[in-house]
Amino acid sequence: MSVDLDTRLKAAVAEKDRLSSEIQRISGLKEAAEKNLEEVEREIREKNLDPEKLDETLAKLQTALEQSITTLEMDLEKVQEKLAPFQEKKP
Repeated sequence: MSVDLDTRLKAAVAEKDRLSSEIQRISGLKEAAEKNLEEVEREIREKNLDPEKLDETLAKLQTALEQSITTLEMDLEKVQEKLAPFQEKKP
């Protein structure tokens, strides 16, 4: 084998080995991510929520929170109006 072919073959084998290692590394990361996903979905189910409808549930909770805050602000405004006659007027 000529030196050029021998060098090319060694480089190709080294690249194959590097890519094989990379595939194993990525496969391990994928497996870990899948296990983490299963754990998160299990925790969601334990809270009596459906992981498939989590976005919908979060949207409903966001709307309910916004409505509650609006109600609280309006109630505080009413209380402030009722207290106004009894508060000291500042110069």
